[in-house]
Amino acid sequence: MTSSKFNRVHNSRPNLRKRAFIGVAGAITAFSLAACGGNHPGSAAQVGSTSIAEGELTQEVEQVATALQLEPNSQVNRVILQRLVLQDLVNTLASEHQITISEGEIQSSIDAATKTPEQKAQFDQALLNNGIPAESVNDAVQMTLQLQALGTKLAPGKSEQEQQMAVSIAALNLAGQEGVEINPRFGVWDETSLQIAPTPDTVSEPALVNDPGLNPVPQQPAQ
Repeated sequence: MTSSKFNRVHNSRPNLRKRAFIGVAGAITAFSLAACGGNHPGSAAQVGSTSIAEGELTQEVEQVATALQLEPNSQVNRVILQRLVLQDLVNTLASEHQITISEGEIQSSIDAATKTPEQKAQFDQALLNNGIPAESVNDAVQMTLQLQALGTKLAPGKSEQEQQMAVSIAALNLAGQEGVEINPRFGVWDETSLQIAPTPDTVSEPALVNDPGLNPVPQQPAQ
């Protein structure tokens, strides 16, 4: 795999206290998105004009695999690559709606979820189980905070479920406009659920990490 540096701007991520945003498979009209990577050598995925390098993916997979003491497989690749794709989509949505999340907000959210050593250990483990290494925690938290802000902006005064649906629809529309391409070595883009589906030869592989969907940061249990 290439080790070329992934050149992206991370400007988005969601809220620690919100439940995972629900996918909308089957509820939205499908968009015709290519599932190929041949036009972008060294790319694990292409989101519009942004390339996610295989080297970026490999680095995160190795970090998660080392921390969890497991052997990387295609299921781990898919979950992590899916998060990187969604981060780009959410970043663009947040920019379009003039939503910015400060470093202070990110740190405050992390602090609120890790007040005690026990809470921090649980939080770190839950993130790893969702395929998020320690090096990417701030990115994931920022994405969570941005998703919450997007829900409020796109569906003001509506229920949490309605806000989640509004964000999911916006992300699906954006994915259709931008175009999402996945290198077939890593799976196939499912345009109706914002997920990377396994190829037929990897369906039977055991799930080594969770697939958190649109919101990567798990809800912390009450202490």
